Amino acid sequence: MTLLNDRGELLGYVGGVLAVFGACMLAVDKGALTLVLTAFQILPDQEFSNIYPALQALLDKAGWLWMTWLFLLLPIGFIIQVTGLIRENVIPRWQGLIIILGLLLLINPDIEIISATGAVLMCIGLIPIGVREITDTLRRL
Repeated sequence: MTLLNDRGELLGYVGGVLAVFGACMLAVDKGALTLVLTAFQILPDQEFSNIYPALQALLDKAGWLWMTWLFLLLPIGFIIQVTGLIRENVIPRWQGLIIILGLLLLINPDIEIISATGAVLMCIGLIPIGVREITDTLRRL
């Protein structure tokens, strides 16, 4: 992350590693708990009711499915990176706190209005950074 040089460089690196690993675990979570369940759509109601115990095991994240909770490293890593941006005065504290609040709202039990609010807050905090970086890059050309 080229925005972080001094005090925030380690935070950027550690946060980035955690966020990338968390993103991979999010893909595992979606594959294990979303894509697999779509296969059951073709079952008749009687057969579907016979697999309720198996579905409950999936929902309880039994066995190795506990690993899907590691997707939480994605927002945690990103929060660490935002902390680095705040420490190096790349972004003002209010902007970083809006991004962090948005990330925290994304950690919810699939309540769409909360996720949408979190996404809007993240956009409010992140879009100015993106615009600034793009315009700075264009000026250097």
